[in-house]
Amino acid sequence: MKNTNHIIRIAVVDDSEFYNRILTKQVEDFVKSLGLKNNQMFQVQSFLHAEDFESNLSSKFDIVLLDYFLGNGKTGHVVLERIKEFSPKSRVAIISQVKNIHTNLVSITKGANAFIEKDSQTLSRVCFFIEDVLNNKILK
Repeated sequence: MKNTNHIIRIAVVDDSEFYNRILTKQVEDFVKSLGLKNNQMFQVQSFLHAEDFESNLSSKFDIVLLDYFLGNGKTGHVVLERIKEFSPKSRVAIISQVKNIHTNLVSITKGANAFIEKDSQTLSRVCFFIEDVLNNKILK
């Protein structure tokens, strides 16, 4: 994905306003330094509601950081299906407080490229995920 003419689009989808802000800020700071280092351009968009994100799927995101529980009874699996329908090349990490191997395995089976648990290491793991995607280590 190292194409200097391509703006790498990243979506952060989390219904917790507080966590969404923290994650978005971390991603923006991380890709800013990556962009300078690798001569790449990034655009990070934040979504608090799954419906707002889904209405923007025609924009095609390269990377999606997707919370598992999105409010209104909607889960990341439902949104993941829509992502794979409209933007099958998107690389998706589901991020969740759920510490359950079943949810993790189902997420990967449904097409997620990673399942990241929300804990003290989440922000670092998200950065590693983005870097792996950019280095073509996550090709699925």
